[in-house]
Amino acid sequence: MDATEQDSWWKSLIVEFLGTFTLVFVGSSAVATAVNNNTGDGVGLLTAAAAFGLALMTLIYVWGSYSGAHFNPAVSFGFAVAGQLNWGLLLGYWIAQILGAIAACALVLYFFGNAGASVGSLTNTDAWKTILLTAILTFFLVIAYLFIYRNPMLAIVNGIVIGSVLAITVLAGTSLVGAANVNPAAVLGSAIFSNNMGSLYLYIIGPLLGAVLSALLYKLFVANFGCCYKVDECGKNIQDECGNNIMECEKPKLDKCGKPLVDECGKCITEKVEVLERKYGYKQETYKKEAMEWFKKQNVDLHNLDNKFGTACKEVDVTIINVPSQIPVQAPLVPVVQQQEIPIIQPVMQMQQSRSIPLPKSGGSTSAYLVPKY
Repeated sequence: MDATEQDSWWKSLIVEFLGTFTLVFVGSSAVATAVNNNTGDGVGLLTAAAAFGLALMTLIYVWGSYSGAHFNPAVSFGFAVAGQLNWGLLLGYWIAQILGAIAACALVLYFFGNAGASVGSLTNTDAWKTILLTAILTFFLVIAYLFIYRNPMLAIVNGIVIGSVLAITVLAGTSLVGAANVNPAAVLGSAIFSNNMGSLYLYIIGPLLGAVLSALLYKLFVANFGCCYKVDECGKNIQDECGNNIMECEKPKLDKCGKPLVDECGKCITEKVEVLERKYGYKQETYKKEAMEWFKKQNVDLHNLDNKFGTACKEVDVTIINVPSQIPVQAPLVPVVQQQEIPIIQPVMQMQQSRSIPLPKSGGSTSAYLVPKY
């Protein structure tokens, strides 16, 4: 864990406990209500799906920045297998999630007289089908977490998409394997208070297997097959000042129109470029994180800047300056500390005078500059 994670790990564990408690309490309450009212499959199924999906959607927006809003041991396991969650922190997540689910099911039992049945028609009749179905449904959920959390542009819709995926798993699997089929912690809490411990292993093997498969597929899709680590004479990976591994990649050489160049034999001309190995975590990636990293590389004092630019972005003016759109941009869109030199593009003098950073507009002839007030 880096310094930031070491400072906030206890917050993550508290959030995982509270979030899992909330998710299981809301979802299991809906299931328990359907059981008590002997609600038909249609209404009861939709109620349970809506309860789980809406609860997770809300929790991701509320708690996602603190812990990643996993609230599910299988989801956390998927991030660990993908190399994005520390194994020690994974154990803490599991403990917090299990305790939260047990506490939630205890209250559901107290209020409704049952802990919300988490078994289906296959649970006690066909163990193999139960494992297979829970693995498939968990695969859908974990793969959504991994790919959406990787893309900063999807941060605004992550709760909607992931909550919808959870609702779909409830709709697809409730009658066969129970409503909480993809969440081992929720199944454990319900099993403790409903004497279904004999089938618990099915809801551990299936979801964890689905998490492993999703993590492996994710790693396959994001792997840089055309790249290799740059090493020194001792065979050790060369890193930049921030500890990121430097990779050498062979890329097609492009002309000014962006088309690959070919030689006289028709073969693609390639060139070697150096790139940094980006380290992704177990939380939603955002552009604010990239901006903070850029600040550090520029040796900007971050003492008065909070993690979300709460003080740095209070007042911002926008000035439009006529600059050719072809000028390349090498810095992220972030406010700049006064008198900080920014070697971004040429011509540099105009930028240093305005203390600004370009915001390119595709297809236009001008670029917008953000000018902070201090």
